[in-house]
Formats: sequence, C-alpha cells, structure tokens
Amino acid sequence: MDEFGAEKLPADPEAYQELLKRWGLDDDTLGITKLRADLEHSETEVPGDTDASGEAEAEEVAEPDAESESSEEPVSEAEQVDVDSDVGLDFLDDADQGVVAAEVSRADRKQRRRWLRRSLLALGVVLALLLGTAGFYLVVGLQALQGIKRDPGLMPTDDGYQTVPATIDGPLNFLLMGSDSRNPDERGRSDTLMIAHLNASRDTLYLISLPRDMYVDIPGHGKNKINAAYAFGGPRLTVKTVQNIIGTRIDHTAMIDFEGFVGLTTDVGGVTVFNEIESTNLGFNFPRGDITISGEEALAYVRQRYDLPHGDFDRAARQRLVVKALILKLLKPATVANPATFNAVATKLGGYLTVDNKLTNELIWNLATDLNIKSARDIRQIQAPIARGATIKGSSVLIVNEERMAALAKAIRDDNLEAYWTQYGAD
Repeated sequence: MDEFGAEKLPADPEAYQELLKRWGLDDDTLGITKLRADLEHSETEVPGDTDASGEAEAEEVAEPDAESESSEEPVSEAEQVDVDSDVGLDFLDDADQGVVAAEVSRADRKQRRRWLRRSLLALGVVLALLLGTAGFYLVVGLQALQGIKRDPGLMPTDDGYQTVPATIDGPLNFLLMGSDSRNPDERGRSDTLMIAHLNASRDTLYLISLPRDMYVDIPGHGKNKINAAYAFGGPRLTVKTVQNIIGTRIDHTAMIDFEGFVGLTTDVGGVTVFNEIESTNLGFNFPRGDITISGEEALAYVRQRYDLPHGDFDRAARQRLVVKALILKLLKPATVANPATFNAVATKLGGYLTVDNKLTNELIWNLATDLNIKSARDIRQIQAPIARGATIKGSSVLIVNEERMAALAKAIRDDNLEAYWTQYGAD
C-alpha cells in the first residue's frame, strides 16, 4: 500500500477514489458497479407501457360524473403537497390495490418514474461517496493497527493471575506505562503508571494513577517504590506488582515512550486541560486556567513535580488530565471526520505504542466498535489512596492507605468503581 503523510492526503472525492483504487478498493469491491447497473436498469421502460411502434397505449380511466365532481371537496394547497409527497411510492403497494393506479394518468406515471430515477441516482451518488470514504478510513485504520508494536515480554507468564481465563465481554484492566529513559537500550524506571479500567458496559473508563513513590512490595525484591519494579524486572515485574496490589489480573499492557508522547500531542493539534496550579518548568509557563499544550511543552507539563505543592500527587493528576484530554481529542469529530487529521494521527499512533501480543488487531477493533464513551463525564479520574509521606533509608516515599486501597481493589474486581468514585472522588 502507498504511504501517505498528512500533507499528501487527497482533499477531494475523485482523488480519494484514485487512492482507493491503488489500494485495490475499486468500484467492484465497494459494490458501486452493481449499484450503477441497478440504476441503469431503472432507466428502462416498464413492459406494456408502449406498443410495438413506440406509441403509447391508451389508458381507460373512469370519468367522474358531474354529480360526483360537483360534490367533491376542493383540495387545499397543503393537502396537495401531501398527495404529491407520495409520488413514486405506490410501487410498494399490493397488487390487489390497483384501483388507485388505474385512476392516475400516463403523464403522472412518467413523472413518477423520472422522480424515482432521479432519487435513485442521487442516492447512488451519496452511497458511492460514503462507501469510498469508508473504504479510505478502513484502510488507514488497518494500517495503524498493523503499525502497533507487540511484545510478548510485557506480560508475566508465571503467576496465578494470568492463568485465569481472559474475558472478552467483561471489564478489562489495562496497565499504561511510560518509561523515564529516553535511550531505548536503557531500562530506566516507570515514570508514569496508570490502570485504565474499562467497565463491562463499555461506557465508562476509569484512570487510576499509581504514584511513582508508592511504597509497596515488589515480588522478589521486598519493599520499595513502585517505579523500581520496572528497573528490577521490566514490564513483567511491574505487572506482577500491580496485580498483587489490586488482587486481580491485568488483561493488557501498553507502553508509550516520551518521544511518542511528544509526537502524539503534536499530531492531534494539542490538548486543552484546566491547570489548577500555576507553575514554570523547563522554560515553559503554565498559568492557572485552561491551557492548550503540545509537544515538548506537554512533556514539561506532565513531568513536573518539583515546585508543585503536592509533588507527585500533582504530577499524577496532570498525567491523568492529559491522558483524558488525549482520549477525548481522538474521539472528537474534528479528529475522526477530518481525513487529513485522521490520517496523520492514525498512521503515527501505532509507532508510539508497544502492547502485549494478546492485544490483537481483532480485539482492538472489537473494543473500538463497542466503546460507548460520549463525553468527558464518561472518563473518571482516581488517585490511589495514600496515607502519608515518609522517609525510609534516606528516600522519600508514600505510604499506602491500606484500608482505602483494599476498597479500591475490591471495586476494580467487582467492576463497581462508580460507587468508589462517588464516595471518594478523584483523591
């Protein structure tokens, strides 16, 4: 298939058709050839309308007598419009109801056929454009799916949670990870760690931040900050650590690197968030209020934790805000319905992500078609509960509120996070 950047994307229907043909989506595969044949067939005369010489056959129409004509109520202009609106629809009637047809003149029938042909032709043009555009979106979408990198090493295989049969129709837990190492040959630590819980009805997504300084048990390594799990054992150990915290399986894992994050916010034209705390970081100023950020500015915004009153809490809150804004931006008509923007985002999105090998194209497609998230209210933000800060072995850590964490874990397992969110909110 041809590779197109946003600047090369055709901007008119005829160019789209040429592009689709180069991708093998011609009129036959789109069903337009058959539609055209049906329309041409509709142009032919109905047998019996003309005699052998082409002259019209005379129609015997019952003439109303004078008495019935004089007693007929005059038809108003509004009623006449209603009558005319049925022109061309009598072909849906049963054959036994031919009396009405017999009372219509031949000229009216010709007018009806012309009206029907024009309607079908107009409908055909609309269908052709829709099918062509749908073909374009389908191909670009498939290209994006093919571009997603898959790594079988993201998920653990030696723990009890992963032996539980996966479900397709029930709730799903995704672990979103972002590494703070910009060198692909270095492991680094997980700078961003977030559970994305999609409920079974597919109409609400919960983003649960796990602060990087959470002091938790890391299997085989004792107590440490949660982001150390990535340094000790990569994504697999990180998944194990999170599963032990919530007491249920992580179904899928997605990783996004910093450069990918920068590119994604740029491709969607920036994201707008409400910034609670005025700050400055890496040369960028973030005033309080609505701000639109992209690229390096967005990266500076989500990485900042120093000079913020609540440190890692504020950092995690910013990360959730930007992820939420990204999701909503990707779902907006301005992104999806604009072919140039859709092409730019879809063709690059796959290059920013690495997912586990069980998150197949078919599963992603099914999830996308089942998704029923309509507005910002359908994406909830939750912070993992923290009791207090502490210093252990000279390092600042966050001590987990065990009682609240147990309630959060149960809400995840029971797919009842709405009740938890209602009671505790984002904090």
